[in-house]
Amino acid sequence: MGRRTGNRRLCVSVVVLALLAPGLSAWHATDAAFTGAASTGANTWQTGSVLLTDDDQDTALFSAAGMVPGDLRTRCLTVTYGGTFPAEVRLHADTSGALAPYLNLQVTRGSFSGPSSPACDGFVPDGVLYLGTGHDPGDVYDSTLGAFPGSWAAAAQDPDGTAAGTWIPGESHVYRFTVTLLGNEAARGLTASAAFTFGAQDSQPPRLLAGQVLRTGGTMQSPDGEYHLSMQGDGNLVVYDRNGAAHWADWTFGMGSNLEVRMQPDGDAVVYKPGVGVVWHTGTAGSGADRFRLADDGRPVLEKPDGTVVWTGAADWW
Repeated sequence: MGRRTGNRRLCVSVVVLALLAPGLSAWHATDAAFTGAASTGANTWQTGSVLLTDDDQDTALFSAAGMVPGDLRTRCLTVTYGGTFPAEVRLHADTSGALAPYLNLQVTRGSFSGPSSPACDGFVPDGVLYLGTGHDPGDVYDSTLGAFPGSWAAAAQDPDGTAAGTWIPGESHVYRFTVTLLGNEAARGLTASAAFTFGAQDSQPPRLLAGQVLRTGGTMQSPDGEYHLSMQGDGNLVVYDRNGAAHWADWTFGMGSNLEVRMQPDGDAVVYKPGVGVVWHTGTAGSGADRFRLADDGRPVLEKPDGTVVWTGAADWW
């Protein structure tokens, strides 16, 4: 008998691509920055004033079985940056399964010409050749799923690899994910999955500038990542080291869960409770200070634009 030719079903059991579930991303003590990530669940994840949201509606990007070589799946996702600092954004994934090297993944950045659509109706790619000649306009990744960056450090910046560097508050982009099964007999019967994360990290040393706010649940790290300041749910503002030991507090515990730290334009840093007013402050109004941050030794400080320290929490350090 002659040998049969043509497409053969590879009996791929499952291909699942999704955004990372909530709780699997958090601030990293070594990042020395505000960080955040878009995730499923409530579709928001926030640390300090860096916030990413997505519109994935708690659904997987793809879930497919029995793919044939050349089969493809397409899904669009809108990612919006809602923080107050300019932030570097990167896309990475936690990938598993032996099928990953046999799936081509194309991620294309663009926008919608009309209403948003998970099915990518009306998607318009950016006109920039982010990956250079030989790739389609708007492509920010075009290779196998198995080669996709697996961490923030390995991922491309922005995440398109350009020198633009940072997203600004309110910036929004649409990403089209296209997965194609390559024609390789070795893929028969294999499976793969990937959980994607759009991560945002403040591009400047962590600090509150005049007019900015750190709300309940927010944290701010020291430049070396050894300490972090936490606006706790019990109302207390506390500095912890990386081992969880407390070293400084403003002693406002018991004031409730909706307090916030404000760097006021008048040079005073305050802890404010809506409906009540200021419950703690540095007493530095008129000092010319415009930034509140942690020093490398963990102590909270207020500085002028030229770096002159006008207040420090050193006296209350333990």
